Amino acid sequence: MLIDEVEQARELEEAADAAVAAGRPARAMYVQAQVLITPNGRNSNTREEYDRRMEWFSRIQDKLYAVPAEYDVVSSQPAPPRQHAEAPPEPAWRKLAAERRFAEAAELLRPSSNGLGGMGYYAAQGYAAEEMASQAASNGDAAMARTNFERALEFYLLYSLYPARGDSEEYGYELAEAVLEKLKRL
Repeated sequence: MLIDEVEQARELEEAADAAVAAGRPARAMYVQAQVLITPNGRNSNTREEYDRRMEWFSRIQDKLYAVPAEYDVVSSQPAPPRQHAEAPPEPAWRKLAAERRFAEAAELLRPSSNGLGGMGYYAAQGYAAEEMASQAASNGDAAMARTNFERALEFYLLYSLYPARGDSEEYGYELAEAVLEKLKRL
């Protein structure tokens, strides 16, 4: 991680903490800090650096859970009620994954990855999304749980394309299978 990015991420996290304390929106700042902590396309130089970044990312994720969900990211006013719109069509990769056709689903996702994840990036993102989903499910928020389990599924399929050293694409498929089982239980 570049020194400027570290400083920017720290400043964003501190600003978000201050915003939460003042009752103002903070989600966007926390998310931007996470983006700086885990930049797509760059690998960690060392395992220690990677572990520090993942620990920092997780700490911010915990703070995100504590931000009231009824506030939107732009203003401190409650978000307007959701309109009942027709659901968007399910992506083709998700249909294939539901059929356990993981290799085909992953190939459909390949263009969105740019091949820049590497060294466990997608697995870490998948673990974080799966953890958020599990917390949402335990809090009774099935919609948020579903959204995050689906994000985890996508990240695990991307991980199958770019596994860390010592892993094979099969490990990404195993993680995807476990997420599908959790989605069935929602």
